[in-house]
Amino acid sequence: MNITVFGANSAIAQALCIEILNKNPGSKFTLFGRNKESLELFKEKLLLRSATDVEFFINDFVSSQLDESILEHTYNKNIDITILSYGDLGEETLLKEDQGNLRNFIDLNLTSKFIILNYLSNKANLNKNNSIVVISSVAGDRGRRSNYIYGSMNAALTQFTSGMRSYLHQKNVHLLTVKPGFIITPMTEKFRKSFLWSKPEEIAPSIYKAIVKKKEVIYAPKFWYLIMLIIKIIPEKIFKKIDF
Repeated sequence: MNITVFGANSAIAQALCIEILNKNPGSKFTLFGRNKESLELFKEKLLLRSATDVEFFINDFVSSQLDESILEHTYNKNIDITILSYGDLGEETLLKEDQGNLRNFIDLNLTSKFIILNYLSNKANLNKNNSIVVISSVAGDRGRRSNYIYGSMNAALTQFTSGMRSYLHQKNVHLLTVKPGFIITPMTEKFRKSFLWSKPEEIAPSIYKAIVKKKEVIYAPKFWYLIMLIIKIIPEKIFKKIDF
């Protein structure tokens, strides 16, 4: 099995890759990420766990565009699963005060993802029956006072994948949108944890099962579906007064 990962430094992406490799020994990986040292370490980890080939490319997804020749090199092979999982929570206060910071934040969390997915929508017809997995967030289900800029990025990403899923259906290509809840990763280390928090390796099996079963949208863990259902039905008149 051939897997390509955009955002291979992501804890969720790495846990999912390990899960895929456990189920499909001998898989091959192409990794794109922002941190060379982390990619080198993950490459060694995959090779030790039976991966037969791992190559990686450095890209920050903001200041430099992905070299299309590298993408062509990657997608001229039969890619079975593409994973898109990267981003940044940002500091909401700084994003409100600094327009340049906000622009970079949008480029990282949204624009670059649209560009990659648009490329895939044009190239995916080369590889029938493959799967594209996009990691979004429950934060996109409703704008909260504390992180509505980050949430809006995920709301837009979720809507983009919804339309793209319909488009790719004609080409027999599967697109899965994953909405994780509170996940313990380096990006969330500053937050106080509770029983609602999960580890990446705890949600990876459910994501892999969703790939195999060709599901469209999942919450991870799945109890977040009920939590967000309740949050979404709160009237706006009341919701705007809630500080969270």
